[in-house]
Amino acid sequence: MSMNSNQFDKILNAASKKSGADKQSIKKAIQTGDFNNVLNKLNPTDKNQIEKIMNDKEVLEKIFNSPQAQQLIKQLNEGKN
Repeated sequence: MSMNSNQFDKILNAASKKSGADKQSIKKAIQTGDFNNVLNKLNPTDKNQIEKIMNDKEVLEKIFNSPQAQQLIKQLNEGKN
């Protein structure tokens, strides 16, 4: 499954709405791997759930190896150039 820029923008909008962080902050967090600013804006339940996932190597491998994640990573890397 390929993700176009419109779909990526919708994901950023949804993440922004849910977290209270602006889209650029979320995009930067994804690109740099520094999610602290975004996580700190979440409610404690959501923050704990995300931290639990981020600390589970097996779950992260499954997520990052998915075709959707690979496409997202590709688009984010293209945005760095």
